[in-house]
Order: sequence, then C-alpha cells, then structure tokens
Amino acid sequence: MLDHVHTHTSRKFEYASCNMQLATKSALHKHTLLHLSTEEYKCSHCDKLYASQLALQVHTRSRHGQGYQCPQCDQVFDAPIKKA
Repeated sequence: MLDHVHTHTSRKFEYASCNMQLATKSALHKHTLLHLSTEEYKCSHCDKLYASQLALQVHTRSRHGQGYQCPQCDQVFDAPIKKA
C-alpha cells in the first residue's frame, strides 16, 4: 500500500477516452485493457458488473467490508500501510 500512497503525488498519465489519471505507464496499460475487455465479473453481494476480476475484488473489499482503504482515495488493499 505504501507504493500506492506515492501515486497520489507522482506524475500522471491520462487515458484520453475517459480522462482517467494514472500514476504509471503500467497502470495506464492495465486501464486500457479494461476498456478493451468484453468479459464481465459479477459481484455476488450486489450484482454489479466489472470488466476485470481485480476491479471486482477492489469493489468487494471497499463496498462490502473487506480490506484496508487508502486514506487518500477509495482504493483498498489486503494489508495496511507499512511505515518505513
């Protein structure tokens, strides 16, 4: 999660179609794949649909009480932030 916290202050990459701001080229590539995906993953708690299994996991953790949320955004992780 510590690596994630740094994304809030780092340089941004933008996906033009949806104006999503991302911190790394790798994140931009993963986000691009979400837009190109035809698969759907369904939440077993509320029936919402997601383009990736990771997006479904983040949703499940943040909306259905599992995981640790970043103090600066809605992103959720398996472990709390580690202090250096």
